[in-house]
Amino acid sequence: MPIGLLLVSIVANLTDYYLHNVVEFLMSIYLGYGLDFMDIIIGMVWTFFDAAIAGFVIAWLYNKLAK
Repeated sequence: MPIGLLLVSIVANLTDYYLHNVVEFLMSIYLGYGLDFMDIIIGMVWTFFDAAIAGFVIAWLYNKLAK
């Protein structure tokens, strides 16, 4: 997920309008995310923890239902 955010950010930085609405949506979800270098790093940290928590919840749910 952090790599996806990085790719979206790179494409949005290279174009004038493509994926800018996606970036605006992600900016409303992840505090501190933007199209500057440090803002992209902050967004990647947010998405890493977001994906880690989601993975933990899915694994826990799977283990509960598999018994």
